[in-house]
Amino acid sequence: MLLDGFLMFSNGQVLTGTADSTNIIDLQNARDLGIGEDVTLKIFVSTSAALLSGGATTLDVAMQGSTDGSTWTTMWSQTGIPKANITNAGTRIASFDWPRPVAGQAMARYYKLVYTVGTGPFTGGSVSAGVVLDDQASPQYPASLVVNN
Repeated sequence: MLLDGFLMFSNGQVLTGTADSTNIIDLQNARDLGIGEDVTLKIFVSTSAALLSGGATTLDVAMQGSTDGSTWTTMWSQTGIPKANITNAGTRIASFDWPRPVAGQAMARYYKLVYTVGTGPFTGGSVSAGVVLDDQASPQYPASLVVNN
């Protein structure tokens, strides 16, 4: 998986409460980057450092698009991700294809991610997210896993 600094929404962004991604991606021209013939752009969101909290904290992730950089429309979302699923560094929180505009939505020029924390704040941790051509989708096995042959 190759990363481009200009196509990163978040790069080790500390996430304690609800926040927009550190970076907004500006395409310079509004256009549909959705489903392609041979290549479909993908968005990944993963933990850079384990997200920690004292309670049953949850996380929602949404991708939003805008024509003017001030009025935003949600194009994709994943809700209710439990803290128990994101307590290790390098954990994949979400992975999805670049969303196409919904019916009646204008082509967006600007894109951002929105992280919404539910049921209490995170006390530590960070996330990274960006646009890639090929998502690293290999399974994450627990440390010290022994496979008998």
